[in-house]
Amino acid sequence: MKFVRCVSTRNTPVRGARSAWSNCRVPSAMICGVAVTLALCIALGACQQAYAESGPGGAAGSAWRSANPPANPCSSAANPAPEHGFGPLYCWFILGAALTGVLSLSWFSASTQSPVIAPGPNEEPSASSGQSAEDPPTERAAHLESILNAATQISVIATDRTGLITFFNAGAEQMLGHRADEVVGRHTPELFHVTPQITLHGMKLSQELGQPVEGVEVLVARARRDGHETAEWTYVRKDKTQITVSLTVTAVRSDQGVLTGFLCVAQDITARKAEEDRQRQLAGAIEATADAVMLTDETGQIILVNPAFAQITGYAAEEVAGSQPRVLQGGQHPPEFYEDMWTIISAGFVWRGRVVNRRKDGPLYHADLTISPVADPDGRITGYVGVLRDVTQDIEFERQLRAGNAKLTEALEREKRVSAELGETMRRLEAATEKAQAASRAKTEFLANMSHELRTPLHGILSFADFGVKKYAKAPPEKLLGYFEKIKQSGESLLVLLNDLLDLAKLEAGKMTLEFVDADLGVLIAWVADEFSAQAAEHGLTIHRPDPEARLEVSLDELKIRQALRNLLSNAIKFSPDGGVIDIDVSRWLKSVVVSVRDQGPGIPEGELEAVFDKFIQSSKTKSGAGGTGLGLAICQEILTGHQGRIWAENNPDGGAVFLFELPLPETATSSDPGLTKAAGEAAVTEGDLPDVATGTASEPEETA
Repeated sequence: MKFVRCVSTRNTPVRGARSAWSNCRVPSAMICGVAVTLALCIALGACQQAYAESGPGGAAGSAWRSANPPANPCSSAANPAPEHGFGPLYCWFILGAALTGVLSLSWFSASTQSPVIAPGPNEEPSASSGQSAEDPPTERAAHLESILNAATQISVIATDRTGLITFFNAGAEQMLGHRADEVVGRHTPELFHVTPQITLHGMKLSQELGQPVEGVEVLVARARRDGHETAEWTYVRKDKTQITVSLTVTAVRSDQGVLTGFLCVAQDITARKAEEDRQRQLAGAIEATADAVMLTDETGQIILVNPAFAQITGYAAEEVAGSQPRVLQGGQHPPEFYEDMWTIISAGFVWRGRVVNRRKDGPLYHADLTISPVADPDGRITGYVGVLRDVTQDIEFERQLRAGNAKLTEALEREKRVSAELGETMRRLEAATEKAQAASRAKTEFLANMSHELRTPLHGILSFADFGVKKYAKAPPEKLLGYFEKIKQSGESLLVLLNDLLDLAKLEAGKMTLEFVDADLGVLIAWVADEFSAQAAEHGLTIHRPDPEARLEVSLDELKIRQALRNLLSNAIKFSPDGGVIDIDVSRWLKSVVVSVRDQGPGIPEGELEAVFDKFIQSSKTKSGAGGTGLGLAICQEILTGHQGRIWAENNPDGGAVFLFELPLPETATSSDPGLTKAAGEAAVTEGDLPDVATGTASEPEETA
């Protein structure tokens, strides 16, 4: 008889490792540890089950669970969760079984460090060796191995101190696609990890521990130091597909505290992470939307509102929680209106309509309201989702548009009456006829242009709003964001057009009040040039402007002169070729100052140099290519006329057009440079030159509304 060590499983396939247990003894302390482990895991499973049934506290949590029932982590299409709801408890029981096997493996690995008596190759087992054909440790080893292999939803991998795999359960085989005999004694767990993830984690650990950490040590370094570590990792299956797992790595030590290996227990959380991401994206979309969103229970009691709700209604979330939506009513609808609404939604249908509500601080507002029922899998209504969009400004815009159309119609009718009165003589009749024909052509072109300019943004607003209403519940946030951006762009285009129409109507009616102040014209030009710097940079254009140090005080209405400069500079950018140059010059002539804007565009036919300032008229060289309504230059002319100045156009001999306007100087006006002309210095406008103002638009809403 001779002394040998207990057989190690380091280089033995997992099925052959079973015989190693026959040389080991199970101490009573280990049995106690197994019992305690199982009890703790079952208790944790029960706690998780109780939490899953109760969910997050508060009304909001219950509402979200009713609309989005949580997925059972222990269920799948092939293995659905049991009816009694003990899926989480079952998972914890399996984990407990796995940890039981781990403790057994730990004891077994530790036992290999001390000699035991085993029979020689030609000896029969004897009583003194503690071995027999019915050796209890062998049965226990087989039983523990069967328990670990029964945990098919959990991967259990054991390694030695160097990280070499010594055990690979059936759950690991199912999760990773490798057979045990392919990896035991041959590979480390690094085989199942994404290399860039290992490298990045290793860099962080190296900084944290103050020493290089790489390879399989990245997976076990914290467990080696702290005893265990739980983290999320990406596993790579044998077929190269990837899954996300929650991996717990535990250092296995002998009774004497000697490190004998590591245990890696992993659970596939790919589905759970995807669901968490979906819920997070949905919540983020609701929080970020500009429309008010309100969630109620089946009785209509408010449970949850988003930040936009407070902005539109004036009520904070805590003020309306637990209340009925009737607190928002403005007293403008009869009781039958709300009764019909409730009848429709309680029957499971979506209600859409326009309501007039009252803000908390008193004012009424118009809103488009959509109410959708929320049902559980059995079809029972558990709550309602209301989406409220404030359309008060839209209604005001419509009113202003109708008013502008009425004024336009009145002006056209006046033109007709004047033309009829000029029929006394043939000459005057011919002149009147020509004028009427010109007005008719202008009207036709204007109406055709207006039809396109108005219908295009309105169609965009309605179309993308309809998409959002139909797809808000299932469309991804980036798709909804795209809808909102298109609606915003169309609304801004419509606002610019309406502002031009309103400005022209006011100027024609003489109701535009000018507020004259002494201002530095050079500063105004620099301000407007900076405002268009981003738009110019997009086309590679360079804007040359006067020296900002040269001061020239002029009595003018700052807002209106800025508007005129914007229109001229906007046209220059619109018609200049990419990479061109735009020159802005300022010169003093006798008792006036002249500002010129020179571009390198197609120019203006000689016969149209005066006509381009008429209302609704565009140059024949430009009206077909760059859009516009033909109102900008007419507005500039009205503004300059109100300043006792004038505006005219010329063609540049080198190509392009030059627009000039003249403003009278006050009697005491002085300049630091009496012969002021274009500055010697020039600057290519870039986005870095921008002031803290809105850029890239031809006018500001507050100046033209």
